[in-house]
Amino acid sequence: MSKSGVQYLQRAADRLGVSVGDLIERAQVFKCVTCRSYFCDPWLSPEFASWLFCAATPDHIVGWEEFEFWVRNRKGRFELHNQRVYAAVTRRTGPLRSYAEFGCPFQGFLLPLKAHEADPEARIRLFARALRRAPDVRWTRFTRLYNALEGFLRGALVLALRIRAILDRIIDRRRADASPEQISSRPESLYLLTHDTTRAWSSNCTRYGASCKYFARTILDAHVIPMDEARGQGLTFDLVGVFNILDHTTFPSEVLRTLLDVSRHVLVVSHDARRAGKQHMFALGDDFAEWLRESITGVCVEDLRDEVDVGGASDYSYLLLTKTSVIARPLTDDQRRMEASGIGPGRRTP
Repeated sequence: MSKSGVQYLQRAADRLGVSVGDLIERAQVFKCVTCRSYFCDPWLSPEFASWLFCAATPDHIVGWEEFEFWVRNRKGRFELHNQRVYAAVTRRTGPLRSYAEFGCPFQGFLLPLKAHEADPEARIRLFARALRRAPDVRWTRFTRLYNALEGFLRGALVLALRIRAILDRIIDRRRADASPEQISSRPESLYLLTHDTTRAWSSNCTRYGASCKYFARTILDAHVIPMDEARGQGLTFDLVGVFNILDHTTFPSEVLRTLLDVSRHVLVVSHDARRAGKQHMFALGDDFAEWLRESITGVCVEDLRDEVDVGGASDYSYLLLTKTSVIARPLTDDQRRMEASGIGPGRRTP
């Protein structure tokens, strides 16, 4: 189990008054005979999950680690690997005009896509500019004082990042680019599709005084829109990426169906069931792809692991869902209102 996964269990065990070993032993794993995914004995109730992801571990540690690597111009483990995944996907989809990422903005293609566009040396400047938020005239005196004190800390942080970047260049500590694939083109429009659930950090995921959604908008140039609102407004995308977040949703099959409403292609990258920690609501097994083929008609499911997992050392599965026919779905409330007004629920591409 990963170091971050142990931290989730440690907080949960402390809350329940048991040891981590006892928690792991008691939280038995069951396999669903319908969807063939693996569920932990439901100790992760909505109330407990809300406490775990809102108070005990309020930020997505692995995602923020990737973002910090990107700011320092050092290749994180996901950014390197995702270049190969992006190449494999676009060989099948063709060049992307619009791309949306679901949930976390720091584990998928948004970071390497920005790296393709931005001067690597300008990343710290982008980060520093995003940290500078002008005081609001409506703030109270206490809030203004807090913001001023934070300003000193932000300045010290940026200075430390600049010094670290210089040292990295001098001693060449940056990891070699292990991926032979490079992203050759950038979609015209980028989106982050959000989704609130008790099983994930959602809007609560903050660092440096701002949420991951804020940095996705200010640094990565991604429009931030709730998933259901994107569907209701008739937005469509060439590809939606779901990276290590599907197992943090309450109703994953409904999430996938909604994403297939707004995109012909959906890439699902998820933890291997044998290595997924018990902080996840469930884990996707090797035969989850077969269940998808059976349960969602009009969708082709292709397993990309053999192509992108060079050496077979990855802890993740890679499924590309491609819509081959229109999936019948009831209209949303927003679409019904648009239809009643004469506007109609027609699709539009960003």
